[in-house]
Amino acid sequence: MASFPFLLVFAAAVLGPDDFTITIPVSPETPEGQRLLAIRAREVCGSRYSVADRYRFEGEERISPQGDRTSSFRVRQELTCSDTPPSPPTGEQAPADWQASEQDVRDVVAVSERYFAAVDGGDAEIAHAMWSEDQQAETPVAERRREIEEFRRQAGPRGAHPRMRLTWYVNPDGAPRPGVYVAVDYERFYANLALNCGYLIWYREGDARYRLTRQDNGIVAQSATPLPAEQLVQVRQQLRCPS
Repeated sequence: MASFPFLLVFAAAVLGPDDFTITIPVSPETPEGQRLLAIRAREVCGSRYSVADRYRFEGEERISPQGDRTSSFRVRQELTCSDTPPSPPTGEQAPADWQASEQDVRDVVAVSERYFAAVDGGDAEIAHAMWSEDQQAETPVAERRREIEEFRRQAGPRGAHPRMRLTWYVNPDGAPRPGVYVAVDYERFYANLALNCGYLIWYREGDARYRLTRQDNGIVAQSATPLPAEQLVQVRQQLRCPS
């Protein structure tokens, strides 16, 4: 049975007393994946309140010679079991009819390019400063430096400029705080990678001011046997590569 990994993330989480790992057949980025994580969190915490934090995951898709596909995602979920209910998100709601301007689009593209340039250049301090304060506290700069260096080692020299696709969200449900968020689906090109796609999530603090709240970075290494065209299309969809 032939197989290949189609999604890797920068670093594994350090598990705490309430944290758990789970293997599920769908991506944790999907509603079904989120439902399965929530069920497991309730099982772990029992009668206490479950407060989910960040999670990291690796995924693998196996393709049989007959073309049958099976997917498996190993998820590490950081979790706190609390005796008190979680506080509601704080922050100011954005107007429900808020719309991104052309300048907003240019600002997000520019800040994303600066972030990619910092990663490609190994400038961990610059990349670290672009994350939200919560994420900076969760991932110290030394850990972020290790993540960046590991990616650069795997990826090799950079090729063409990244492609991006932007999707805006106003006061999304489940966000850490209300306001405007933008997802940047990207594809980047490197000598050692057959594919590098993923997404950034930026929070809009104000005009031309954005903080990074999440990144999922999927890679497929170069292989002596290129992926068949049909499989390549499927993997690109899984990794959210912009067309």
